[in-house]
This record gives sequence, C-alpha cells and structure tokens, in this order.
Amino acid sequence: MTLKEPPQWNKDAAEFVRSFLHSPVGSAAFMQLASQRPSISAGEAGNDLNKAALSGQFAAGYESCLRTFMGLAEWSDSPAVAAVDNYPDVEDDKCFSDGASLEDARKQAEQNKLNP
Repeated sequence: MTLKEPPQWNKDAAEFVRSFLHSPVGSAAFMQLASQRPSISAGEAGNDLNKAALSGQFAAGYESCLRTFMGLAEWSDSPAVAAVDNYPDVEDDKCFSDGASLEDARKQAEQNKLNP
C-alpha cells in the first residue's frame, strides 16, 4: 500500500479509533506496540556519539508515532495547527549567546583556505 497523501480524517474515523483503543484488544495492542519502543541505552552505543544520537532519534520518532496514533482518536472541527520547530535557526546569530558570529566564522574559514 502506497500513500501519496493521507486520506481525509473525519469524526467517524476518530470515533472508530477511540473505540478500538478503549477495547481490551485495542488497549493490549497499543501496549504491545509501546513496549517495542527502541531503547536509548548508552551501553549499546559505547563511546560512539553518532549511535547514541541516532538511538535517541529512533526512540523519539517511535514515541511521536504512538502519540500521533493516540491523537487520531480525537476529533476537532477546527483545522490542525502545524507543529512548531523547536530548534533555533542555525543561520541566526541572535539565537545563540556564545558571542560568535557566523559571518566571522565564514571569513576565518576563507582566510584559512587562502593561507593554510
């Protein structure tokens, strides 16, 4: 099954998901899915920061999917609000209080290229 665009969600679909999640089978199925959450064990990653970061991202993504599934049980006639990006703009020096300037860093990098 390929989804190019999610199908329209409506009040009836939300009620069906809500009924399913509140049923014994739905509740058990959801708990089974939740128990399969990827671990964020530091021991598995060892000293590899990339592995640790990725395992954290996998776990966060999995939890986001579970929250989205639970959210499907709710219905509102108002349009959904897009998620807000919690990360600052990396190009905006005002978002960081380290005193460094991106433009200064670019100039320094250019100077390093010219004078190795």
